[in-house]
Amino acid sequence: MTSHPGPIVPGGSTETQTAISSRTSPGSLSAGRPAQLRLQIEDAEIARVRSALSCLGAWPSDESPTWANIKDIERNFDALYLCRLHMRSWFVPKAVTRESIAAAGAALVDQPADSAALRVSLYQLWLKTKHERMADDDRNAMLTEYARNLAAYPPEQVQLVLAEYAEKERFWPAWAELHTRLSGLSIARAALTAGLRILYRKIETANA
Repeated sequence: MTSHPGPIVPGGSTETQTAISSRTSPGSLSAGRPAQLRLQIEDAEIARVRSALSCLGAWPSDESPTWANIKDIERNFDALYLCRLHMRSWFVPKAVTRESIAAAGAALVDQPADSAALRVSLYQLWLKTKHERMADDDRNAMLTEYARNLAAYPPEQVQLVLAEYAEKERFWPAWAELHTRLSGLSIARAALTAGLRILYRKIETANA
């Protein structure tokens, strides 16, 4: 049986948005060894998701996420389905505003990575790994393409993946390998971001 507990977030955090933001900004993540950096990034991801859910006044249900259950909860609690997170279905009040959705989205966004810094990190990885012989122009073009692709990901997560790769692997990575590792670091953020887009479209349609 689902009862509306009011706005809560995973882990029951009572931190303010300001406290979360100051603790999880890119500058607050130290450049330690990969294992230490991974723990920091995982904590930061949880904090970002908590902050976004708090902006929305979101609350979870433990009931199975069937279409009928979702519709029953939406009707009984005047709510809208958001997404599936941490093995639970999350809902927001039907009166949620565009401003709240925008604030939630902002809590999930990182500052863009510096492309020059990305190229330096990639070149350092190139020097530490085995790879096929390439002309300088071809290598530089490849590093530029990798840097362009990596710029779409949170900078601290890119730093972690490249550091782990340099520490544990012998051969230069295919782009698909880096993409897979990076995607695995922000599954919850990706699910929530997709839910926010759908939620915004619902509100736009309802107000049209």
